[in-house]
Amino acid sequence: MNETMRTTTFSAIGTSTAYDGALQRMTWNPQQGLRIEVSGTIGGNMYCQDGVTYISSNLFAASLKQQGQEITVPADLDDTYVTTKSGQGCDAYFALSSTGRYAPSDDAAVNGTPARAVKVSASASATDTYYVSAKDPAYLLKLKSTRDGRTSSTTYLDFGKKKTVTLPSADKTMTMDAFRARIGS
Repeated sequence: MNETMRTTTFSAIGTSTAYDGALQRMTWNPQQGLRIEVSGTIGGNMYCQDGVTYISSNLFAASLKQQGQEITVPADLDDTYVTTKSGQGCDAYFALSSTGRYAPSDDAAVNGTPARAVKVSASASATDTYYVSAKDPAYLLKLKSTRDGRTSSTTYLDFGKKKTVTLPSADKTMTMDAFRARIGS
């Protein structure tokens, strides 16, 4: 399934365990990268291409706030993206972990398509259930996650349909070190 998802355009929509009350829309184009648009209680965008993550300054600040660290983003950095090298491919945002185990008792249909359930438990407070199409090609159809009491559900669709991902321009990006220097943390 991971290779199929890595090489196929798709979109996804759902909630997020990372941002309470937020809605995420994901777009993947293997040649152009990944875009995640977050809206709702918080808004912003995140991109990934070739292992580099671009996160809008307001979304980065919201992420830090949920971890207990408040920062103030200077007004001139409102439309700036903070870049980091993740050391892994962008498919990390949707790939099924190799520690996943089939859970036949949780198999279900997703939008009318039979799907096999694969569970991954990273810890007692973090679990993921991936619903993978039962027939080839094996696409990820749905992901349900729990993290520290927060839950999310994301549905994947539009496989193979034309998708465009346009990264932020270079003049709208800065490294994590440069951003931290500007905000003083």
